[in-house]
Amino acid sequence: MLLEEGLRTSPTLRALVARLHASDVVVYLQCDGPAAPDGRLTFLSSVGGYRYVVVRMARFGRRQQIAMMAHELQHAVEIAEIPAIVDGESLVREYKRIGYINPWSTLPGVAFDTQAAVRAGEQVLKELMQEDHSY
Repeated sequence: MLLEEGLRTSPTLRALVARLHASDVVVYLQCDGPAAPDGRLTFLSSVGGYRYVVVRMARFGRRQQIAMMAHELQHAVEIAEIPAIVDGESLVREYKRIGYINPWSTLPGVAFDTQAAVRAGEQVLKELMQEDHSY
């Protein structure tokens, strides 16, 4: 339901999903409980010409959750744009190159982020807030 709402109201989210549809990256979306980390993307496998990732998000306000989904889908687009990412090890190697370590992450181990993902989440949140005020 959140993805459908986001696609109806956010041109940015629609563009991210379109880029993923045109790629070899398959994204599974999963909502966890409210105590879970805000969002994270995990590389699952590369098989049969496709790369599989899972995006997990905490449950919180719908606008914030859709914005977090856009943030994580931007990471999936980044993976789609880098054919060398084929497993967890290559994901870490490439994110050391294109991103930065997120010092605020509550995830165990090292968590990476990119400015593009931060901007995507912020832009989608703005679009959702504009849509809410257009009525």
